[in-house]
Amino acid sequence: MSVKFEIAEHVADPSQGTVSDLTVGDLLRRGADRAPDRVALKARTPDRSDQREWTYQEVLDQSEAIARFLLRRFQPGERVTVLAPNVPEWWLLEFGAAMAGVVVVAANPASKLPELRHVLADSDSSGIVSMSEYRGADTRSMVAKVVSELPFVRETVFLNDLPGLVAAHRGDDPALPSVDADDLFMIQYTSGTTGPPKGAMMRHRGVVNTSKFATERFALDEGSVWLNCMPMCHTGGSVHSTLGTLWNLGTMLMVPQFDAGFALELIETERANWITTVPTMALRLLDHPSFPSRSMESLRLHACGGAPVAPELVDRVEREMGCDFVMIYGQTEMSGMICQTFRDDTLEHLTQSVGYPLGPINVRICAPEAPEPLAIDEVGEICYKGFSVFAGYWNNPTATEEVLSADGWFRTGDLGTIREDGYLTINGRLKDMLIRGGENIYPREIEDQLIEHPDVAEVAVIGLPDPEWGEEVAAVVRLHEGRVVDQAQLRAFLVDRISAHKVPRQWFFLDAFPVTLSGKIQKFALRESLMRQDAE
Repeated sequence: MSVKFEIAEHVADPSQGTVSDLTVGDLLRRGADRAPDRVALKARTPDRSDQREWTYQEVLDQSEAIARFLLRRFQPGERVTVLAPNVPEWWLLEFGAAMAGVVVVAANPASKLPELRHVLADSDSSGIVSMSEYRGADTRSMVAKVVSELPFVRETVFLNDLPGLVAAHRGDDPALPSVDADDLFMIQYTSGTTGPPKGAMMRHRGVVNTSKFATERFALDEGSVWLNCMPMCHTGGSVHSTLGTLWNLGTMLMVPQFDAGFALELIETERANWITTVPTMALRLLDHPSFPSRSMESLRLHACGGAPVAPELVDRVEREMGCDFVMIYGQTEMSGMICQTFRDDTLEHLTQSVGYPLGPINVRICAPEAPEPLAIDEVGEICYKGFSVFAGYWNNPTATEEVLSADGWFRTGDLGTIREDGYLTINGRLKDMLIRGGENIYPREIEDQLIEHPDVAEVAVIGLPDPEWGEEVAAVVRLHEGRVVDQAQLRAFLVDRISAHKVPRQWFFLDAFPVTLSGKIQKFALRESLMRQDAE
């Protein structure tokens, strides 16, 4: 971008795009109107047990039937929890609920009984749609037990029964309600690392437009094929992969979960054009034994986010996959995404920033508890305001007031800067900040340096209790396969890059990190595990 910034603030600029008033249902109708016979969705499983396909018109017809099925059981505005992995029915339920004005509550399919109970109870869900089993576990029995404890959950539907139930009432014709772009679309629960998970409420306007501006910046040909490896219970799957496909009038390849070997096979056989991952996934694709024998000829774009990205990873993706690499940044409370790089950005942009704001949105860097923007390159909290801001946390006004001001500014809890060129950088989480001997230390700053070491594949920096310093800096490292390096070498690598008090004193090497369903490193789980080891 040619604009030179003087303070750390983006002011909403209409030249950055037009905000759409379409709802999620409208977006599907647009697809069926413009490309009714084009394949919108393909189910693909490694064992070939599900090879179903739907055109845009078929997705619309089945989604409208599901909408009427839901309206016979729920009122617009009621919540229905969906507990399911990546299956085509997720798509149809998402669109059907959107057309019925019913709010989907997305639950992690790996949820255990207490976690599911919290989601159902906190969201006051009137119903649940669930799979019968997940990875060998008897989900049907767990759901039955939870529902027996929560009398307000009056409807239970299992996915394998859904087609028959919908077909049995296909002749009925309850009118579909009018749905507004500012109505609630979905509730997704945040990670809950600092307390019980909170239900972030997303509006139609937010999710439709973040996916619109992201897809426009991807700049791919209409009708492209998107391989979705992101979980549908997160915005990466249910918002950007799903709605991005619709804006492109493209085709989504739906896989049950990320499997590097199968993903590579599909890129070749289905001629996928774009894929979204986190760095861990990207590395698994590149390091998979089958990668050298797979054709990446069709791939045009690899979007990545969720963790620091090493220059080596960007270079490998662009050189070995032969496609453009794009960095993305967002949170559920931002309707999933707020910044993205451009396809022709430099390596420095891709590895030292998280991109440029998407669409006409206000973004500023502020000191904690201070609303005024800071200076260029000064570290503060990233705050934003605009079309993609969430509606607050369901049933939790206290938590909402802590992060969302009366005039619409959302405090992300992320620390970052706005550079002179307007790009954002991430310096860590406000709550991740550790204090060693009175000095504030931001783990992201250390991680960004360590990830540039050629032997380091992944890294997480955390604070561990220390009787002398209060907290001590600890680095947890996963090396590239076959590489050998010790902590002395890594310490020496950092000496000329960061201040001495920031160099980790404790080092741990792992073969694998604990990660979320979307592939992000769980720092709280790392910290707890290491503290238990120390106690033993």
